[in-house]
Amino acid sequence: MDHLTRQQILFCDNTGLGGALLALTCLFQQLYLMIPNWFSISMAIVYLFAIISFMFLMRKSAAAPVLILISTILTFLQEAIMILAMNYSLVLLLLLVYSIVIVVLIYTSSTGLQKNLKQLAAAKRKEQQEWSGKI
Repeated sequence: MDHLTRQQILFCDNTGLGGALLALTCLFQQLYLMIPNWFSISMAIVYLFAIISFMFLMRKSAAAPVLILISTILTFLQEAIMILAMNYSLVLLLLLVYSIVIVVLIYTSSTGLQKNLKQLAAAKRKEQQEWSGKI
């Protein structure tokens, strides 16, 4: 963890855990109240993608910011379709707002979290290459 400060590590851990739990809550709500059709299954897939993207943030992966951005876009589309269908889910709205806030914090942070995650991934790759022939 040479390239991340303690604050950035805690940010990744806490926001990743919060987002994964919020998406898991959405998934449980969906599975409990689901009417089996193609849209319900696609909603569950979006929730699983959101859980995976927040887990990538907890693992401090360089791909996490892009995955969370894609997850936020999919959640927005899902919320728009739900509103057009005259359905309302407060948990889905909370997930959308939470995801938007996390994306803004990741991409506009003054500490350069996205850049530091890329540097961390490069350092891990370099270390793996150094040890690949020695073991």
